[in-house]
Amino acid sequence: MKKKALVFYDGECSLCTASVRKLEALDAFGRLDYRDIRDPKVFAAHPEIDRKRALARMQLLPPNESRPLEGFHAFRWIAARLPALWIALPLLWIPGASWIGTRIYDRIARTRSCAHRS
Repeated sequence: MKKKALVFYDGECSLCTASVRKLEALDAFGRLDYRDIRDPKVFAAHPEIDRKRALARMQLLPPNESRPLEGFHAFRWIAARLPALWIALPLLWIPGASWIGTRIYDRIARTRSCAHRS
């Protein structure tokens, strides 16, 4: 059995939980597994995940990696592995996409209703 990528999300955020539900629906091959960053057991099991950073933006720990991706870069990694999102890949890799995508992702993350709770 292949090891899954771990997606760390804010379980108290309605936008985050809705996004996870959408990813679950799109993940036909079961490549992702999800962890609520509000669960203290998650941080005990995954010391490589920084709590403050994880509360600010989604974190993704790819299989066999020790360093997480976050925000836009995590989404881009996910999009490359879920066939339903492949249509977006050319836009996610054009020159400047990382710069623009990071700013858009961070703006949405900052303005979500639960963004300032810790």
